[in-house]
Amino acid sequence: MGSVVIDLDATFFIQIAVILGLMSLLNKLVFTPFLDTLAKREAQTTQTRAKALEIQAKAEALSAEYAEGLASARAKAAAARYTLRAEAVEAKVELVEAARAEASEVIEGTRRDLEAQLEVAYAALSTQVEALSGVILSKALGREVSDA
Repeated sequence: MGSVVIDLDATFFIQIAVILGLMSLLNKLVFTPFLDTLAKREAQTTQTRAKALEIQAKAEALSAEYAEGLASARAKAAAARYTLRAEAVEAKVELVEAARAEASEVIEGTRRDLEAQLEVAYAALSTQVEALSGVILSKALGREVSDA
């Protein structure tokens, strides 16, 4: 096997010059704009993520504030409902007591009226008892009975 002979002539230097020229040209026209675009894209991505995190933090804060407000509103509503219920029970008790007092007065007034009517009826009947007893006795005996 023989050795490989590399012949360095002028074309070698021309090829190196063409490669270096193409590298320089491609660097300016392709690689640098591509790398700049990648850097801008990364910067925009980082900025967008930062904004997204900021918006998420604000949303969580608003959600917490909403939940707190909702809990506060529920507590106030429960307190108002309890207060209204207590007032209604108190009003009910007052109405029942007033109705009982009124009913008691009506019953007592009716009782007094009945007792007065009963006394009047007893008085009226007591005067008629003697006359009726005399009539009944006369009929039972079959003769006239006199008051003696």
